[in-house]
Amino acid sequence: MTSLSDDRELEHRLARELQQAAEYIDDDGFTDQVMLQLPTEPARRPRALWLWSLLMIALLAGAGAWLIIPVQPLTTHLTVVLMEMPLLAWLQIGLGLSVLAVTGTGYWVWREVAP
Repeated sequence: MTSLSDDRELEHRLARELQQAAEYIDDDGFTDQVMLQLPTEPARRPRALWLWSLLMIALLAGAGAWLIIPVQPLTTHLTVVLMEMPLLAWLQIGLGLSVLAVTGTGYWVWREVAP
């Protein structure tokens, strides 16, 4: 089995060889005319504006939830429940999350290396 870096190196070498081997065929400017008639890339919204909009929506939703949901009793109850959990339950949750992380990482590596 070849490694990921070997595959990328082979692709790079093949691309370089193909670029060097390609001969220019004179087409009397046909390619340039076709390229001028192709539609331009559509204008994209700036990424920062999009992220800023999402942040504002999240802040408004959080403020609305803060006004509607009684936070004090909810946080007190959550704290009591978490403090009363036995140590074995915390260890089981940690083990489960670790297995999930290792499995996901293994799957990602397998997808990257597999042909």
